[in-house]
Amino acid sequence: MTTHQSLPVYTHPIEERFTVMTTRRGVVVRTVGQGPALMLFHGGRGSWTHWLRNIDELSQHYTLYLPDLPSFGQSGTIAKEASMDDYISHVIEMIKEVFPGNKPFYLAGFSFGGMTAAGVASQLGPQVARLSLLGPAGFRKGLSKPEGALSLHEGMTLDEERAVHKNNLIVMQFAQPETACEETISIQHYNIKYARYNSLKPSFLCSLDDYLKGVTSPLQIILANQDAYMAVGKEESVARLQKIQPSMRMDYIEGAGHWAQYEAPETYNKLLLDFLET
Repeated sequence: MTTHQSLPVYTHPIEERFTVMTTRRGVVVRTVGQGPALMLFHGGRGSWTHWLRNIDELSQHYTLYLPDLPSFGQSGTIAKEASMDDYISHVIEMIKEVFPGNKPFYLAGFSFGGMTAAGVASQLGPQVARLSLLGPAGFRKGLSKPEGALSLHEGMTLDEERAVHKNNLIVMQFAQPETACEETISIQHYNIKYARYNSLKPSFLCSLDDYLKGVTSPLQIILANQDAYMAVGKEESVARLQKIQPSMRMDYIEGAGHWAQYEAPETYNKLLLDFLET
């Protein structure tokens, strides 16, 4: 995996609070907080910034580990043709370095990071003490981009690119258009610019089922009621996964879209903390 330590950091004052480590294979992991270990996996074409509005609250209860997953943010680049299983192997290698000796930790993942977290938990067994998935990729078959999504093209000006990001945030990520403010657009611009792995391809497959069959940890799935990716077939998908994991906990966030931990941070934090502390 090629390292990219020279890539820019998304500039935010909270960076001053982080302890930052880079694993031998180039995965950048930020740490902040106190208490038991909680690792947070961001979504596809994202970075640690997907958790920006959750860090203050969660770090009062847990020591947060915020990796930029391989080929995202500042982390090194995995081969573009790498399979999802290869990708998960790279992530597990990072975890073994961060938590040596099979030290237990809590794990939460969002979207592509949720599917990745499920794959990790299926292999690490009891080392993942609890597993929480928010809007996980692979949740239903036939997943596709929501209608109205736009694409970036070469030759666009910065203003044109930001207009595309704003449109896509409103169409694909949020229930409330005002959430796509200037700071949020800047986060999206940074994340898209430094995304080097096609997370959409595995996300549109239904891999989550197979991973959940191997998960032995207590499991929580959180869905937002206005998640554009979950708009079709939600009930059938929930029923399907409940057959695989009958004891899993299902929670819902009202009035939020796909990136729900950012749009409704108080509600998400409460649901996650309640699950981890039960």
